[in-house]
Amino acid sequence: MRKNDGTNRLLVLFAITAQRISFQTFGYPLPGLPFANGLELVENYNSSWLLILFSYFPIPFILFEFWGRGRKLTEGYGKVLLIRSYKRSRLCIQTIVHILLELAGITAVQILIFSIGEPGWHMLTNEEMLKTIAAYYAGLGALILLQFYLEMFGESDYSNIAVNIYFIVSIFTGEALIRLKGAKRLLVLLFPNFMFGRRNGALAVGDINIKFAYAMAALIITSLLFGILSVLKFQKKDIY
Repeated sequence: MRKNDGTNRLLVLFAITAQRISFQTFGYPLPGLPFANGLELVENYNSSWLLILFSYFPIPFILFEFWGRGRKLTEGYGKVLLIRSYKRSRLCIQTIVHILLELAGITAVQILIFSIGEPGWHMLTNEEMLKTIAAYYAGLGALILLQFYLEMFGESDYSNIAVNIYFIVSIFTGEALIRLKGAKRLLVLLFPNFMFGRRNGALAVGDINIKFAYAMAALIITSLLFGILSVLKFQKKDIY
């Protein structure tokens, strides 16, 4: 599959804008920055399903923006740079840094789009806003690095599909686990739930007793894990 970077970035922008409009017209009271806070546990099944859909909507486009980065290291410019005596570890780490910097730009655009005008969402404190943004960025980073790592094993198309399926299953399963008090520790295996302020402790919500420090640590450790595994796998991978 070929990817046009310019076209895909426009699609990311479209998806974020459509997400903003969807949340604004939803008619349910939401906190500020709902792209990272709107995933609330509600009793109405249809409302819950819609909130999950709205929260997920830009994720496939963002993941697709970073699709193929691992393949480029093994099949594209990576070979050329390695011939020029680049160390594999250095090349892989540079690629990861570029990914995280580009993701920071996308997240900033998302924040900007959701901050335009007066949408009527509940105001966040500065602390809540910083926690919300940090967790959302770390969660997206972990998803992208998971996709990057899986690309080291084979077809990048499959890695993209696998990560999208994992995200959806995690969110739906996580909703059930959060309602079961004894099963919340299992959420660490479903880390996409920790991206969202109403599931990671950034915002106080009912009886959901999840410590933000725990959720944030899980996201950072997960990102580091996939980053380190990617470097180790790339060092051992036969690309010639």
